[in-house]
Amino acid sequence: MQGIKWLTYRKLRFFITLVLLVIIFGGIVYTIRYGFEVQRIEFLGEGMDIQLNGRMISGNMIFFPSQKIRQDLLREYPQLKDVSIRKQFPHTITIIPILRTPFAILATSKASYGVDAEGNVVGVGIHDTSLPELDIDVGTVRVGTAVTDQNVQSALQFLKQSTLLLPVSAISTSEDGLSLRAKSGQTEILFTQSQPVDSLMATLQTLITGVRIKGTMPKIIDLRFSKPVIQW
Repeated sequence: MQGIKWLTYRKLRFFITLVLLVIIFGGIVYTIRYGFEVQRIEFLGEGMDIQLNGRMISGNMIFFPSQKIRQDLLREYPQLKDVSIRKQFPHTITIIPILRTPFAILATSKASYGVDAEGNVVGVGIHDTSLPELDIDVGTVRVGTAVTDQNVQSALQFLKQSTLLLPVSAISTSEDGLSLRAKSGQTEILFTQSQPVDSLMATLQTLITGVRIKGTMPKIIDLRFSKPVIQW
């Protein structure tokens, strides 16, 4: 008799445990599926109008495809440098677009374009005297595309790495069309597009340090040859 009672007790305990597990599991599933449903999208981007597909931003916070939406937005809107997507539980998604900003002005025979540090065209008809000017004619370019011209890319690399060394106001192609001419104050610096910018900057830094000790900047620093040529 006691054996039957013990068996019945074990079955009852097993049944209660099973019911509790089902309730707990069901609660977890329900919470995941309905407790963190996306209900609000915050878009923190001034001066931008981005259309979001409603199907893309619906669903569950936990399984929200942040990386896919980020890639889709970057592909659809080339003026974006990056997109930050944050989950604010329990129901809010915050999308923060990071716009590309002009790093230099590319002056061609047809128009002036704002380009970022990688050569992406971010605007047309831009005139900003605080930005260095690239007087390099590359023909027609379009906003949202990248300028791959080697002269432009070399000039941008030069600008990026010379920022802390000396202010450069303009870079243009030289008369022979085979080299570039950077202007810093009254000094002109000549270099070729094929020269590695790192070694170019190392040489230029050594020269600039030396001439600054003298207190006078040269008129021309020619870095196109194995040995730099300085003209006063």
